[in-house]
Amino acid sequence: MASELIRSLEREKEYVLRYYQLVDAGALNDLLALFDKNIVYERGGDRIEGRQELERFYRAKRKLKGRHSIERVATIGDTVVVEGAFHGVYAEQIPKKVRFADFFTFGPEMTILLRRTYLMLGADQLRSVKPLCSSNKMTFESLSRR
Repeated sequence: MASELIRSLEREKEYVLRYYQLVDAGALNDLLALFDKNIVYERGGDRIEGRQELERFYRAKRKLKGRHSIERVATIGDTVVVEGAFHGVYAEQIPKKVRFADFFTFGPEMTILLRRTYLMLGADQLRSVKPLCSSNKMTFESLSRR
């Protein structure tokens, strides 16, 4: 039983690494096949639900081209966690470099059922963020001056 679980987690890690190869190559049809039809993808405050909506995101909204550098891949329970960096450009050829952490959870069909992406923003971007609670007197800017 334990050896089956280890084999399954290793296969899931391979699928996740394959995802980055496919997205970097622009192979969207193969990439979308990795995801469950009921995929939920949370990224930067957005929530994408279902493979059709995910396809719209990749074809129309995600205007990045570049390469992912994977630094670490680990499993926590049934989730594969990836830490890395993306180096590339927006559609207008504006350079983009961002560090990220991705969390992938697989369904019973060995497809990605849930994905959460956390992007590391620079301090200059954090200063422009408004506090979540209007009753909170602290702001990101006041915290950064401490």
